Amino acid sequence: AQRSTQYESDLAFRSHVAIPEKRRIAAAAARLVDDGAVVILDDSTTALEIIPHLEAVAPLTAITNFLPAVQRITAIPSISLIGLGGDWMPRHQSFGGVVCVRILADLHADIAFVSLSAMNGTEVYHQEQGIVDTKLAMIRAADTRVLLMDHTKVGQSALYLVCSTSDFTHVIVDADVDEHTRQ
Repeated sequence: AQRSTQYESDLAFRSHVAIPEKRRIAAAAARLVDDGAVVILDDSTTALEIIPHLEAVAPLTAITNFLPAVQRITAIPSISLIGLGGDWMPRHQSFGGVVCVRILADLHADIAFVSLSAMNGTEVYHQEQGIVDTKLAMIRAADTRVLLMDHTKVGQSALYLVCSTSDFTHVIVDADVDEHTRQ
């Protein structure tokens, strides 16, 4: 079930990988959110860890395509929720595809939190074309674009090039990413 160049791990596997690192990345990312912001959270387990921190800066609006995020956010009354529909992807517990991309084209957010499955040099990748399109739409919809990457994804590659790290305004990695890569 581990990811490869052509296969992204399913949610059950990803939710048990690099948990302490994801929590630290999420805490750092959440500090970028202002009161009243509109926030996009992608279908990553790292973005999911941001949700507990959002209540402190609420009220705000969250936009997501990720069912576990929808379920957590609905338990926080001070956060308004926009759920993105589209093609249901059971392995990822999220929606994507053309419908999701079109909805995102009509939305604007202050900040988007996006994680991808691989980073090699300054380029980021994903294994599934439908997810690539959705994540690109999330990036385009936000003024501040934050890439969340734990060390297990760095130095890896995948089938589809998504974009460059320069397409993000912030890149947040954990302490196990080597200094050369961080520079």
